Amino acid sequence: SNGTLGGLTINSNTNDGIQFQTGSMSNVLTNIIATSNIDDGINLLTNANSNNLTNITANSNSNNGIYFYSSSNNLLTHIITNLNAVQGVRIQSASNNNLTNITANSNTQDGVALVASTDNILIDITTSLNQQSGFYFGSTSRSNLLINITSNSDFRQGIFLDIDSRENIIRDFKIWNSSTTGTYSGIYV
Repeated sequence: SNGTLGGLTINSNTNDGIQFQTGSMSNVLTNIIATSNIDDGINLLTNANSNNLTNITANSNSNNGIYFYSSSNNLLTHIITNLNAVQGVRIQSASNNNLTNITANSNTQDGVALVASTDNILIDITTSLNQQSGFYFGSTSRSNLLINITSNSDFRQGIFLDIDSRENIIRDFKIWNSSTTGTYSGIYV
C-alpha cells in the first residue's frame, strides 16, 4: 500500500501483469504497459481501494485488459485497452470508481463492462470494433453516470442494459455502425 510505480513494461506473465492484492490501497501507477499476459493486464482484487492509475496501456491479454473486483474509489485516467480476449475494462461488484479518457477497441467481448456495480462515473469513453457490446451493463448495475460516450462499429450493440440494470444516466452518447450483422440494435434494453 501507498506505493508508486511508473515507467514499467510488463509482458507475457503467466498470471496478471499487475495484481493489486486484497486491501492494497492508495497506490499510484503511471506510464504502465501491461500486454500479452495470461490473465488480466491489471487486476484490482477485493478492497483494493483508492488507487490512481494514469497513462495505462493494457492490450492483448488473455482475459481482461483491466479488471476491478469489489474495489472502490479508484481513479483511472488515459487508459487504452485493445485486443484483449475478454473485455477491455471489467468492473464487477465495484462502486464509486472514476474512469476518464478510456479507449477500448477490438476486444473479443465488450469494450467496457459493468456487472453488479453502482455509482461509478465514466467520462470520455470510446469503444469500437468489439465483438459484442461497446458498453455492457450486467445484472443490477445501477446509478452509474456516463458522459460523452462513443460506440463505433461494435458488432452487437453500442450499449446493452441487462435485467435489473436501472437508474443509470447516459449523456452525450453517440452510436453508429453497430450491429454489422443486422440482427442486433444500437441500444438493447
